[in-house]
Amino acid sequence: MLSENDEENLRQNLRSSLGLSNTILNDQEELIARKFLDDANSTISSIDVEIARLHSTIQSLEAQREGEMKWVERLHVGLSPQKKIPSEILGHTFEYCADDEDDYVVNIPPHPSSGCLILSQVCSRWRQVALGEPSLWNRIFINYPNAVRPDPLRTILSRAGNAIRFHITMYHIPRRVRRVIRQYSDKFQTVELTLDLSHDVQHFKIPFNQLTAVKNLRVNILNDMDDPDVPAQLYPAISSFVNAFSLQRLEIHPTIENREDNVGNVLSWARLGTADLKNLQWLKLTSHGADLNSVLSHLVAPSLRSLKIKNFHTLSDTLLQFIHRSKCNIQIIDLNLTPNLSPHIDRLIHAIPRVVTLRFRGINTLNTAALNSLSTGELLPNLEDLECYVSSCRAVRDLISNRCERRPDGSEWRVLRASLPIGGSIQVKIRRWL
Repeated sequence: MLSENDEENLRQNLRSSLGLSNTILNDQEELIARKFLDDANSTISSIDVEIARLHSTIQSLEAQREGEMKWVERLHVGLSPQKKIPSEILGHTFEYCADDEDDYVVNIPPHPSSGCLILSQVCSRWRQVALGEPSLWNRIFINYPNAVRPDPLRTILSRAGNAIRFHITMYHIPRRVRRVIRQYSDKFQTVELTLDLSHDVQHFKIPFNQLTAVKNLRVNILNDMDDPDVPAQLYPAISSFVNAFSLQRLEIHPTIENREDNVGNVLSWARLGTADLKNLQWLKLTSHGADLNSVLSHLVAPSLRSLKIKNFHTLSDTLLQFIHRSKCNIQIIDLNLTPNLSPHIDRLIHAIPRVVTLRFRGINTLNTAALNSLSTGELLPNLEDLECYVSSCRAVRDLISNRCERRPDGSEWRVLRASLPIGGSIQVKIRRWL
């Protein structure tokens, strides 16, 4: 029988060496080792019980914390300053968020990342505001009409209000889509048509005569026309557009070859020239091949304020007659014509006394005397921007080198850009600074 000290020493030795060597235990040592085992198992059981209790406590605390976090989020939502923003201001903010560089915010078929769709899916109030803001939905672009379903188109048009800006590539428009467009056609204020004439012109079945609210019209005509009957069918339809009294802005950009045998082309342009354009304020005609003289020789636009023409067949006399016949106060004129305008520039300047912006983009030279009269304000006193070719002489070179010339009224005539001489002429861009 061991004494208490001997038994304690034995326990210490076994605790430090047991299981670390191959020593065979005697009966006394085995008895002590089994006692160690029972004590260790009991301790592990107690620890497991405590761990389970702590896990339960942690889970309970985590659930409680998650509930409090949700409550905090709700409090933040309830106290958020944006909830106090009036719906009108919120709607204008949405308009800026949904705007894009293409100026058309609704593409049909719609894209999932479209700004107006995202804004209408945040919460019930945002959806209500977004659906009630026509400016989010009134700029519509349809590139592939045959891929459009009538119901989404009808839904978007119903949200777009009464000032719809509508751009459609017109070919193979299904009947069901035309039916929806016809239903809302009286709400179209700005219309842009891209006509691909490589397709059958009979597919361009849009109710032109119902577009009575149109103020701005742009027509892009793609591909050359081999069939002389095609323009004869097409341009009367465009003419029905411009017969609307409300039309204020008209752009036509055809890429048409002016062939001698294409009689329909000339006749159709002439029909366009007889259109009623009493309220037209902005006119832009771009044509590399078609003859615009048949249009301008009959056209009357008494309210015209801006005229832009790019065409190499337009005669100067025809242009001047159009301006005199219209008796309009043109403020912006931008011409890219053949050089035959040069002898008539003085007559043109006297025909547009209130012009503010004057650009001659073709190689039409402004003589030195006219430039001096413009720089002093003797001619066109309201002129603020001038871009043209001028004769290369000492006075012009001095103006360019000084970059600035003070006018009698105290304003400054500054040269913003000047190119190298081309055939004795210099291209300059000049602006008036008050």
